[in-house]
Amino acid sequence: MLKRSLILAAALAMTAGAAHAEYPDKGLSFIVPFPPGGASNFIGRAIATEMATDLGQDITVLNKAGAAGTVGGADIARATPDGYTIGILTSTPLLMKPHTAELPYDLSSFDVVCRAFDNPLILTVSAKSDITSFEDLLAKAKERAGAVKYYTEGPGSLQDIAMSDLESKAGYKAIGVPMKGHQAAVQNLLSGVIDVAPLTAEAVLGNPDLLRPIAIMSEERVESPDVPTIAELGYADVVYSLTGAIVTPKGVEPAVYDRLVKACGAAQKSAGFTETLTKFSMPKVSETGEKSAQSIEKQYNTIGAYIQKNGLGAK
Repeated sequence: MLKRSLILAAALAMTAGAAHAEYPDKGLSFIVPFPPGGASNFIGRAIATEMATDLGQDITVLNKAGAAGTVGGADIARATPDGYTIGILTSTPLLMKPHTAELPYDLSSFDVVCRAFDNPLILTVSAKSDITSFEDLLAKAKERAGAVKYYTEGPGSLQDIAMSDLESKAGYKAIGVPMKGHQAAVQNLLSGVIDVAPLTAEAVLGNPDLLRPIAIMSEERVESPDVPTIAELGYADVVYSLTGAIVTPKGVEPAVYDRLVKACGAAQKSAGFTETLTKFSMPKVSETGEKSAQSIEKQYNTIGAYIQKNGLGAK
C-alpha cells in the first residue's frame, strides 16, 4: 500500500512539473489600452506577433481604450496573474496617471517584462532660430526670466515635467506655453510663438528642413538625429522619454515571468518588430526583466516626485 502511494505521489509530482513546464499551453490575451491606429497600437501588435512566435501560441490583441489608457491598465492589473494576460502600457497610464488620478492600480500592481519602446524627448528649435546649440539655449534662457518659451501639453505633462526639471537644474526660468500635440508645437516653433520644444524623433525627422534638434534627453545617443545627449551636456539626471512597457498583473510565477522575458527579448531582436519601430523613427530597445523594471521604476519615482512637489497629485 505504501509503495503504491509513493508511486502515485511521484506520478502526480511529475504531472504537475510537466504541466508547469508546458507554459504556455493555450493562447494569451494582450491588452492595448488605446483604440486601433496610432503608434502604441501598432507597436503593441507588432511585439505581440513576435512574442507569439517565440511562445508557440496565439496572442489575441484586445483594444480596451478609455481615460487616457487607464481603463486598459486597470483591466491588466485586475487580471489573474497566470501569464495569460499581458499588455502594453505607455507613459501616461503607467508612469503619470497613478500620481494624478484616483486609480485602482499603480506601478506596484504590475510585473514589468520588458521595454516595448523608448522614445527620448529631443530639444528642438526652428531651423531659422538664432539658437544653434544647447549652450545657446542656456545662454538665452539666462538673459532674463521668461526669455525662453517652450512647448508643453499642460501642467503635469511629460513635456512640462522635463522642461521644468531642466529649468531647475540649469538655473533659469522659462515660460511653458500649453498646446495640443507635436503638430501644434512645430507650427508654433516655426511662427516664433515658442523658442524650443521637447519633441519625439518622428516629429523632428519628419521636418528636417524646418527644425533643428540641439540635444536629446537621454543617456545614450541614437542613430538619428545625431545630437549630444543631455547627459553629455552635464545633466545626466534630466532624462525623459515617452516609453512603453510590456507588463503582466503582479504576482506571476518566476518561471512564467522568465518565459515571458525570453519571448519579449526575442521579439525586440526580430526584424519585424525593428521595422515597426523604424516606421515611427524610434530607436531599438533591448531592456528586459529586472533591468527594465528598475529603469521604469526610476522614471515613475522621478515623475511622482515632481507631481507631488508641485501639488499636481490626485486630490
